[in-house]
Amino acid sequence: MRIFVFFSLLFLFFFCYMYYICLLLFCTLQTYIFILYHIIPYSILIYIYYISNI
Repeated sequence: MRIFVFFSLLFLFFFCYMYYICLLLFCTLQTYIFILYHIIPYSILIYIYYISNI
């Protein structure tokens, strides 16, 4: 459970970091899609990891 919290925080930090870069680059829709394609698989991975630990 503690590991899951750690990964959630890591994911949140990663998301904020990518979003901040996106804003700095005055992101287009393409950049936003690019970021989503990195975040969605990562969050699914965390979810699978959490389910397997229950």
